Amino acid sequence: MILKQFDESAAAAEKPEETAMLAPPSNFGMVDTGVYRSGFPDPSSFGFLKGLGLRSVVYLCPEPYTEANAEFLKAEGIRLFQFGIEGNKDPHVSIPVDAIMGALRVILDVRNHPVLIHCKRGKHRTGCLVGCFRRLQNWCLSSVFEEYHRYAAGKSRSSDMKFIESFDVTCMTDCLLRLIYHYHGCLQKSKRLILFSRWRDGGTARDKAARERKEERIGEMATAYAPMASQLMKSSLVYSKPRGLSGASLTRRPRFTVKAIQPEKPTYQVVQPINGDPFIGSLETPVTSSPLVAWYLSNLPAYRTAVSPLLRGIEVGLAHGYLLVGPFALTGPLRNTPVHGQAGALGAAGLVAILSVCLTMYGVASFGEGEPSTAPSLTLTGRKKEADKLQTADGWAKFTGGFFFGGISGVLWAYFLLYVLDLPYYFK
Repeated sequence: MILKQFDESAAAAEKPEETAMLAPPSNFGMVDTGVYRSGFPDPSSFGFLKGLGLRSVVYLCPEPYTEANAEFLKAEGIRLFQFGIEGNKDPHVSIPVDAIMGALRVILDVRNHPVLIHCKRGKHRTGCLVGCFRRLQNWCLSSVFEEYHRYAAGKSRSSDMKFIESFDVTCMTDCLLRLIYHYHGCLQKSKRLILFSRWRDGGTARDKAARERKEERIGEMATAYAPMASQLMKSSLVYSKPRGLSGASLTRRPRFTVKAIQPEKPTYQVVQPINGDPFIGSLETPVTSSPLVAWYLSNLPAYRTAVSPLLRGIEVGLAHGYLLVGPFALTGPLRNTPVHGQAGALGAAGLVAILSVCLTMYGVASFGEGEPSTAPSLTLTGRKKEADKLQTADGWAKFTGGFFFGGISGVLWAYFLLYVLDLPYYFK
């Protein structure tokens, strides 16, 4: 009995240690299959990282790797790639493009997967690298920035977002690793394999020597894909030349064959988000993607750009006040009396006042004083918008005041047309 109690107490004492061993690093997240991101791992997260089966780590800080982390990588056989990027809050200091490109080459090489990307906090330097990686995946900017804001946790930097937006994706076009990632996907994602065996003929002796060095590098990569290639060849799938590769004459360098697996019939994604952005929350249809409809919606008061919060509130209030008089006059309790027009106007004015109070309460609860929104925004036609002045305490107060003024003005204008000028409207 005593031994049993001792075993139970010992097991209970070991549970917190097991839980601590499985604790992930700070700001941990999965970027893609075989690609992870986080802040700087501490010893308490080594057990979690061990379970990921990492092959490599991309470290984006210039400081030397800590001794404990270096010993962990050595014990697990994990390769360390360090790209020293200085952490700087100055918006005029640019991020070194060469370091980002070098890190991208490591990430795109599937032989390094699973790979962990991290800096100190996993926010800015890691966010820039992942943002450029998303650009290579053809993500729209609004989705890239939304992911950056989510991991930055309220400490977003405009310089990082400008760097991601201005990153030249074509600089990676000639990178062999990007071609392999594009056609092969990331391990289990697209199940397409590309193997390179021939190189273009012609050129000088100097070019031939450079091609031979590239072929040796390609041979190493093909060896890693040999088991998968044998399985795919046994499945009797149709092979064709991959898109984007030149049709020029090729030299017979008998190492392996340039082949890519593609479906017999091309497939298309029928249902797509509008503007290619899933965060807008609307699907692209023949109506919503029509230039005429987009122009019409973009010129409505709620979507039109370059409109001050005060003017936008006046426009929205005028529409509400003008259109509320008729329903109140026709459906109100005094609809069968001679004063139904006055009663309808008073009811509409009262509702405008209530809505103005609700808008004021929303602004007080949602916006801090002088705190603008950092979320990027686009119009329905894809044009970029400047920072939204409406998403501030001052801008929302002006919008609320304009709404109240416009609503009362709309009520008075409708009452004047219907019951002062006595125009022959059918619903009187």
